[in-house]
Amino acid sequence: MPSLDMLTACCHLLEGICLATDLSQRSEAPDLDLYRRAALAGFEDDAISEGASVISLGIEPDEIVYAAGGARAWR
Repeated sequence: MPSLDMLTACCHLLEGICLATDLSQRSEAPDLDLYRRAALAGFEDDAISEGASVISLGIEPDEIVYAAGGARAWR
């Protein structure tokens, strides 16, 4: 069972995401398959990693350039 501190942190994270008005490509509909994929693969999944980069760095998806071996760079 997760600790109370971990559950509290998750609640604060969820609250912040729900209240944010500046997240690009934000969806109001739950996507259980995507949640499972993110939980199991994390940033090893290209779509999850790309989406996190778009949100955290404030870049657009078409600004991501893929190099040999899957390394990412931004224009």
